[in-house]
Amino acid sequence: MNPFIETLKPKLHSFKESLYLLAQNKLSLLAAITLVLIILVAAFSPYIVPYPQRH
Repeated sequence: MNPFIETLKPKLHSFKESLYLLAQNKLSLLAAITLVLIILVAAFSPYIVPYPQRH
């Protein structure tokens, strides 16, 4: 198998374990979702509310 994929397997397991632990605490899950939404709104803010065109 590809050695690159083999190096990702422990990281993937750790990521799944982190998601499981995050899902156990509802308040931390809500905080993580809120943080992701804030980051997405900030990243796409120029497209959501563009600057007015100057004449």
